[in-house]
Amino acid sequence: MEREARDRVIAFVRNGLHLLNFSIDPMLVGVQPKIQWVGSYTFGNATLRSDADFNLSFPDWNMQVAARRLYYVPQFRAQFCEYLHQFETSYGLRIDVGCVDAETDKYNIHLDCETMLLHRRWNQDVDPYNPGSIAQLVYEPEVRNPVNIDTFDFATEEVPPIHNIHLRLDNYAFRWLPVKSEMKLRPSEWLNDEWADDVQRWKEFYGQRYTGYTKIENKLVEVK
Repeated sequence: MEREARDRVIAFVRNGLHLLNFSIDPMLVGVQPKIQWVGSYTFGNATLRSDADFNLSFPDWNMQVAARRLYYVPQFRAQFCEYLHQFETSYGLRIDVGCVDAETDKYNIHLDCETMLLHRRWNQDVDPYNPGSIAQLVYEPEVRNPVNIDTFDFATEEVPPIHNIHLRLDNYAFRWLPVKSEMKLRPSEWLNDEWADDVQRWKEFYGQRYTGYTKIENKLVEVK
């Protein structure tokens, strides 16, 4: 994602936080959650249909649980959700925001939207999720320093490895555990690509990381 577009997404989420009705719970009044970009864009395996996933991280576990429960109360998030939908209507990118986990920064690949540091992208993928066991709750330190995406130079620096994973919430472990992300052929609802003239530009921009598409039965299908 281009930096201008990236910054526009982050600013849009930040500017809408005041629409969440924190007055419902006295514990959360006046608390400003930390914004973390998570999911496929931070893993490096985003596709044409991927949404932009954000986690609102609160200072401690008790506040996170309270916020997560409130997030399912319509009067708490109704205005905020309507606000987020405006971005999808305008630009075609869905933004999904949740109060997921107070400790995601200890083990999950994420972008801290205040420091613009991408954490844990260097770590190797952990074992695929096994419903018969719970991963050890041991937080390993980062193998390398986090990547500053404001100063990172694609032309000269080593690109962090792509993590082809998806996260599934394990309610027993109270954390997100990874599953393998399988690429599927999913036809687009559009028959014609109005941005076809931009394809060459994006090929040059992304290089080997470019995700292309082809036509199958007169429908655009994303391929790698």
